[in-house]
Amino acid sequence: MSRIDTDKILVEWAYRCQKGYPEMDNPSDLRILKQILKENNIEFPNSIFEQEEEEETFTKDDIIKLINSSELTPSQLKRVYNAVDGVASKEAIDDYLDKVAKESNISTDQILKFKNLLKGEGIEKEFAEYIKNPSSFDITKSNFVDQVKDIPKDKLLTLYREMGSAIVGNVSIGPGEVLFSILFDNTEKRDSKG
Repeated sequence: MSRIDTDKILVEWAYRCQKGYPEMDNPSDLRILKQILKENNIEFPNSIFEQEEEEETFTKDDIIKLINSSELTPSQLKRVYNAVDGVASKEAIDDYLDKVAKESNISTDQILKFKNLLKGEGIEKEFAEYIKNPSSFDITKSNFVDQVKDIPKDKLLTLYREMGSAIVGNVSIGPGEVLFSILFDNTEKRDSKG
């Protein structure tokens, strides 16, 4: 039986929550935890997540009515706009990175680091647009940034520099190896051979 890394699970849970931290009485946050546990092959009785089933559903009209009936400052309106605008992008990014992580054996820590860099560099929307049709890596090209459309070159170089190299278990991962596995549809992080 493998050991559960609760710190990794809690960090990932906090990252995926809209507020940046989980709230136990928020059905959406509990649903996120349930998904993370499932991804880590951890099962709990459904009774723990019963509250999730009682979650109210809302329509676009409900949200519009709520906004129209609220006295919101320009600053608050900007936050609402950004939250609504970012929902689809964040979900698309999470789905894409989950798929890439499984296909390329990329650790949760490395995926979390990449997500944090996207957020810190303010390029989540650009990345969400890029992953709709990711490029194939062409080794004959002189530089990788010219192969990635939709993301500014200076931001790509920052991602390359900040992702850096790492040692995971007994495998040394070179600079760019994880990043290229994420960015390009024809590259994968190599596995240890011994």
